[in-house]
Amino acid sequence: MPDIVYEFDPDGDVTFIIKDAPESLPHNLSDFNATLLSQLYTNDADLSPAQTAKSAESPSLHIRVSSKHLTLASSQFRRTFQHGFKEGTELRSAGHVEVPICAWKPLPFLLLMAILHGQNQLVPRKLCWRHLTEMAVLVDYYECYKAVAIISSLWVEDIEKERPRLSTKESMEWLCVTWVFQRDHEFNAITINILQDSRGKITANNLPIPTEIIGEMQGIKEANIDIVIDSLHYLVDGLRHGPEVCNEQCDLIRLGILVKGNFVKRVMICPAHSITVR
Repeated sequence: MPDIVYEFDPDGDVTFIIKDAPESLPHNLSDFNATLLSQLYTNDADLSPAQTAKSAESPSLHIRVSSKHLTLASSQFRRTFQHGFKEGTELRSAGHVEVPICAWKPLPFLLLMAILHGQNQLVPRKLCWRHLTEMAVLVDYYECYKAVAIISSLWVEDIEKERPRLSTKESMEWLCVTWVFQRDHEFNAITINILQDSRGKITANNLPIPTEIIGEMQGIKEANIDIVIDSLHYLVDGLRHGPEVCNEQCDLIRLGILVKGNFVKRVMICPAHSITVR
């Protein structure tokens, strides 16, 4: 199958090459539009692993772009095309450079190139959850936050309208999305949800969430657990050694319920006024 060539800039000096592009891609960029890209995203999400397996007959996608557009929008591209880097050296010596793209899926990368080159007619106004997370990871890697600020606001607001209760994995993805796209209100809300709902150690799950944020959240969680444990110890100690609250039998029942509840919830009351969580 012949390769697909998209020219975002006919005079562009950078060509990105992505192997195993979707066969459903049109061969001419002029046949592309936002509706078609949305459909391709949907079809991609519906494919089974067997259907998405690489094929020797799958075309390569060649995306011709402008280094000027890339370096203006992206700090990562600005560093890549500097002197001292292979790509930058080749660009200056030959006037053109080909860059293989291996780490990213074709559709998110194609969408990012459309945004960076002002091809707004190609950009969907809605993205599903998974693809929004993929775009957030891509935008964070290339550090092009400002370039996607307007369209990312539309994506996030659309998801936020009907966002269901999230699983732990989805909560971390939403944390990543709201952090990358600088959505302060949504970011603060999801951090509270994660602190309330998480059952284990808070981790980034390989998402580009700063370690400082993860560390601060884990610290808050541990501090809150300490407060709860201290409160439980205070109640137990009061029932064991303090004055009667109602009568001896009533206090013993309350103490027994509290101690049993602690064991059921895997909170163990240990000697020497210490409580640990297993």
